[in-house]
Amino acid sequence: EASAGREGRIVAGGTNAEGEALAGPATERIPLEGRMVMPGINDMHAHLSQAGTKELFECGFPFTLGVEEIVAKVRECTARVPAGEWLRGGQWAMPLLDGAVKPSRELLDAAAPEHPVFLIDSTVHAAWLNSAALAKLGIDDATANPTGGVIGRDADGRATGILYDNAMYGSIAKLPVYSTEQMMEALAWSVAQFNRVGVTTIRDAMVDRAALAGYVARDRAGRLDANIATSLAWRMLWAGPQEQLEQVIADRASSASANVHVDFGKIMLDGIPPSRTAAVLEPYLPDAAHPADHRGYLTQTPESLKEDLVKLDAMGISVKMHATGDRSARVARFEHCQLQGADFEEASFSVHPGRNVTLTDGAFEACNMAYVSLRKTYLAGLSLRRSRLAHADLGEADLSGCDLRECELHGLVAVN
Repeated sequence: EASAGREGRIVAGGTNAEGEALAGPATERIPLEGRMVMPGINDMHAHLSQAGTKELFECGFPFTLGVEEIVAKVRECTARVPAGEWLRGGQWAMPLLDGAVKPSRELLDAAAPEHPVFLIDSTVHAAWLNSAALAKLGIDDATANPTGGVIGRDADGRATGILYDNAMYGSIAKLPVYSTEQMMEALAWSVAQFNRVGVTTIRDAMVDRAALAGYVARDRAGRLDANIATSLAWRMLWAGPQEQLEQVIADRASSASANVHVDFGKIMLDGIPPSRTAAVLEPYLPDAAHPADHRGYLTQTPESLKEDLVKLDAMGISVKMHATGDRSARVARFEHCQLQGADFEEASFSVHPGRNVTLTDGAFEACNMAYVSLRKTYLAGLSLRRSRLAHADLGEADLSGCDLRECELHGLVAVN
């Protein structure tokens, strides 16, 4: 019949009489009138700043529109943007690239001859630009593909106006940055959409310096209506130079509060399968736009990833990794990594959240873990198959359900 809350948390539930027994002189009573009360829902992956800025400051349209409808929308939006300024928007659907009428720079040239146009797709892994935008960004037919990205080209090698992954992200970093006031408005709009359906805690999946400033400003003004976990960008061209991203993480404590949680990072390891930019083990099916042995790409080497994760863990950062291909997933799971001499004493590699990167379901297969200290470590259910565990110290470690087949086990210390 009744529930009781204190400092934003439900602390009791029961009969009306039991609820009244907990009430004090300052207790606020809210008649439910048949409505339900429940704890707030958590959303673990959302892009609040991008959603809000698109809704409030850009040329927004649903991904259900066809090419001709998008071109008409862009033409309509030019009336709201001064000539010469960027016309940004989205979200077009990537399958349009396989249609009879494909997105092209020429179509946007005709719709917006006085504006550089930058339209992001619904996956946030590709952008559609016109000729003015390409020129402003210094991209022409001879521009080489950046590491981890692709500049779309036709059969004659001419840039089509489509940019993928790091080619797009590096271009976004050159666009005007939204002000803190604009970001505050954008985040307020996005948070309100979540609140309407009962979501009160949100993991923002990619937070740059501008978005973090917006969250902090709203929070300090007492106007942030959600608990926000910020996945601070790391090695992401979209968010700015790496030196700046490292500084944001180093200074993050000044942004932390009861509503803004800053001990999280975000790494992108590859693209996505629809654009054939996800890193896969077997080649994609052949098409006219890619070589026969095309397997996508990694945005960084496994060696640099390991260095980054060790560094971020030492800084107290839990890492969220984007890895959509099976090859990138293996890299993310540390298969075939070298851990000789490492000290993971009392670390947790379970599915539970913590400072350390989550490593489960075969993450240590074929690893060299000789002489590693894993005392008091939770390893239950992991597959360590074909790994070298010689002389490893697993004293008081939980190995229940581990797969130890084909492992080199001699010299183990105090295995439970």
